[in-house]
Parts: sequence; structure tokens; C-alpha cells
Amino acid sequence: MNGVLESLRRFQLAQAGAYRRAGDALGISDTALSALNLLTRDEAGLPMKDLAHEVGVSPAVLTGLVDRLEEKGWVRRDQSPVDRRSIVIVPTFADDSDVAVVLHALDEPLRKVANSIGESAAAVVRRLAAAMEEELRNYDPETALASRDTA
Repeated sequence: MNGVLESLRRFQLAQAGAYRRAGDALGISDTALSALNLLTRDEAGLPMKDLAHEVGVSPAVLTGLVDRLEEKGWVRRDQSPVDRRSIVIVPTFADDSDVAVVLHALDEPLRKVANSIGESAAAVVRRLAAAMEEELRNYDPETALASRDTA
């Protein structure tokens, strides 16, 4: 192996540790912090179903998580303008809030490193990340277990 996978795993562990520390500083879980980070990408919010999927939790778990974030005043539930049966989670924290400051500080070192590499290296990283994302989205543990059982 060329060391890429091991390097990515070390990065993933470092990122998970940074998210845990950031969540601890805000008094929330790293999963809740991930949800808030996803919500910053779209001021209109995300449907509960989509947010649960992106964060990697069940809708039931997300409901409790959103309850806690709503109590802190960081999100609100709105009725979807597209589907009245659907709930959209909308971020409500200000740009100078603790949440915004922590999320910005969490991204700043990564932004600095990403901006320091040349365009050809950046293109390689983007292709690698996209290919790995696609493979992981298609990952099915049941297929792996079934192939072991038939071997």
C-alpha cells in the first residue's frame, strides 16, 4: 500500500478528536456539532430526514439531538415549504455566537492547509476525496458479510 489510506485514517482520527474537543467546549456531542456544521451550509435549513442521514443517526436519535440544540437556541424547527408533513431544521445562532466561533476555528487550520497547496495537488486531492466518498456511500456491510458466508 502507498500510505494514502493510513494517512487518511490518521487525519480522520485527528478530525474526530477535534470535533470531540469542540463539542465538549460547547457542552454538546460531536454528533450535534456535526449537525450544526452541516446546517451552516444552508441558511434555509435541512429536512430532518436529510440531516439524520448526513449525520449518520436515526431520525429518533436526531429528534433528541435537535431538542437539545433547540433548548440552547441554536436551531428551530420549521414546516417545509415544499412538503407540509416534513420538518426543516434551521440554524439560528449568530455569526458571533460561541457555535459560529468554534466552527470557524475548527475549519481555519484546514482551510489554511488546503489553500497552501497548488492547483494540481488540489485537483488530485479533490479526485481522491470524491472517489472515496462515492465508494463509502455505496458501502454495504451486509454484502461483505454475505460474501464471507458464501466463500
